[in-house]
Amino acid sequence: MKYLFPIVTILLLSLNTQAQQLIQIIPNCNHTDIANDIGSNPKPQILMATADLRPKLLKKVKAKYTKEALELGVYGTISLNVVFQADGKIDQIRIIRGLPNGLNQQVIEAAQQIVFKPAMKDGIAGSVRMILEYSFSITRLNKKMVAEILRRDFYFLLPDTIARSLTPSICSEVSGW
Repeated sequence: MKYLFPIVTILLLSLNTQAQQLIQIIPNCNHTDIANDIGSNPKPQILMATADLRPKLLKKVKAKYTKEALELGVYGTISLNVVFQADGKIDQIRIIRGLPNGLNQQVIEAAQQIVFKPAMKDGIAGSVRMILEYSFSITRLNKKMVAEILRRDFYFLLPDTIARSLTPSICSEVSGW
């Protein structure tokens, strides 16, 4: 107990010295920053979308399957990180999760055609960052393609199970469908 007070005191003094060192770090104000020059417009702040702060979609454009992706049976979801700008444009499109065979480009083109009303914060239009997802479903594929996908992606399925899953009557046999 008698050593606790000196140790705590030394610890507090060292933290105080480190805090003073951090406070003494002064940014170099002699350099010129183009974004902060007089006469230039600073970049607007981009906020993360929330339930209360989000744009209102007026028109969402569907992405189209490419012929190559259809022939190869490509399916899945493409996720984009985008900024819905206060001026009504989509900007800073980044693919988070993509698909091959030209589907990424189709999704980017579709996203750029979205029409929306900008998010409003305190009565002022603002830019928000959101995740957009576009799904490509195997329902648009023919039975042969679906069978190939089931064989490829669900290798544990028996051929008989795959054949039965492709017949329309199987849905009527399952209760609740």
